[in-house]
Amino acid sequence: TWSMPGEVGHDEKLVPYTYDLKRARKLLKEAGYEKGFVLKMLVSDQAAREANALAAQWEKIGVHTTLTVVSMGEAFQEWGKPEKLWDCYGNLCPDPVGHIFFTYGISMFSKSPFSGYQDKAFDALFERMFAAVDTREHENAAREVDRYVYEKSMGVFTYQRMKIYGVRNDVDCTPHPSGSLYL
Repeated sequence: TWSMPGEVGHDEKLVPYTYDLKRARKLLKEAGYEKGFVLKMLVSDQAAREANALAAQWEKIGVHTTLTVVSMGEAFQEWGKPEKLWDCYGNLCPDPVGHIFFTYGISMFSKSPFSGYQDKAFDALFERMFAAVDTREHENAAREVDRYVYEKSMGVFTYQRMKIYGVRNDVDCTPHPSGSLYL
């Protein structure tokens, strides 16, 4: 998923999708794309490496990706336009708050100016999570959002870079889940 261990809402029970080219081709065929298709992808320059790797993987199943790489500023201008000229968008999104609402809220919540999604079920789960005052209820609702995103394959889940810290025994250091510094 887009969430990572330590974030509020991360569901530890979710496992990466299996790498199965045969199944991917079968799913494309069932969806009417036996011969593949062209996918137009707008990518921020900071995510170009990952987008090229995805394009190479998708090519193996007949999805021909046309990448347009632009600066972060240009990407945000395009993402915010009401008319969507691209089939999908690529960006790296660090999470400064350690909670799934940040990345999912920006990219998947239909009321975000940067979302191309219109998924009423997702929006209802997201709003229920956001409105929950009780900590346990809030965390359970957040995990439910994470599961929904995973089950509906609402994004391309690549990897999360994990950080390793080395500190002296007499130093009290508990890093933030996102890697951001506590200030």
